[in-house]
Formats: sequence, C-alpha cells, structure tokens
Amino acid sequence: MKTRLQLFIGCLLVTGVVTAGAFTVDMSFDAGVKATSEYLWRGKVISDDWCIQPSLRTSAGEFSLEAWGTWDLTSSSNGSSRTRTDVTLEYAHTCQDTSTREDIFIARAGFIAYIRKDSLAVPWQKDTFEAYVGGDVLVPLLPSFTVYYDFAEIEGLYAT
Repeated sequence: MKTRLQLFIGCLLVTGVVTAGAFTVDMSFDAGVKATSEYLWRGKVISDDWCIQPSLRTSAGEFSLEAWGTWDLTSSSNGSSRTRTDVTLEYAHTCQDTSTREDIFIARAGFIAYIRKDSLAVPWQKDTFEAYVGGDVLVPLLPSFTVYYDFAEIEGLYAT
C-alpha cells in the first residue's frame, strides 16, 4: 500500500511539474518543388540542364530546419548521380522598437551542410559546411545582409 501511495504522489508531482512548465510553440511546415532550366549557385552554372528542386521546411518558434535538393534531369548516364542536398538549421530573432513595439530587424544565424552526390565533383563542388549570420531591416525595400563562412572544404567567406 505504501508503494502505491508513493507512486501516486510521485505521478501527481511529475504531472504538476510538467503542467507548470508547459508552453506553446508556433510550428509551421512548408514544402515545394521547382523545375529549372539550369542550376546556378552563387552565380556559377552548376548544371546547364533541367533540374527538379524539392524543398521541405519546418519551423518551431525561432528555430527552423530546411532540406533542399536539386536533381539533374539530363538524359546522360550520370544525370541521376549529379544531385545535391542542402540541410540548414537556423535561429532567427525579431527585434522590436521598445517604444512602439513594432518589428524593426530580424537577426539570423545558422549552419548549412552542402551534401553532394556528383561523380564529376571538382573541389568547389564537394561536401562542405558553412556557418552564417545576417539580418533583415524591416523598412521599405527590405535591405538585408548575410555573411557565410565555409569552415570545411573551401575555408572562405562569402557575403550578400
């Protein structure tokens, strides 16, 4: 009997702690597919043939996870082996004007894994990883900036 009472009290305590710590998080899911006549990455033609580019993104609060891919649709024998997948984990925080409570800036930081399956890969097309920081100013024309640092294969900076 004592063991059952202890178990019952323990369950009540755990339930109370879980209930007291409960909170809500806004979640969203987005998916899409694009067909392109060629694939460009940062101004460089990666494939001059038709590609299919699916994407899937989920967000929970200020965090998001996105998977994006491209599949070369060439009729050549290596078309299906010329694919790429990018996986991005991002944190984005919206800053507000303290007096008006209006959103004025979005600060972003994240990591990207570029994963390739390419039998023709050259050094700038191998698997690599980047960290980035950036922001969007919430005014007309929406100016933004992002600085990427490749810390694996390329070891360099890229800014937009």
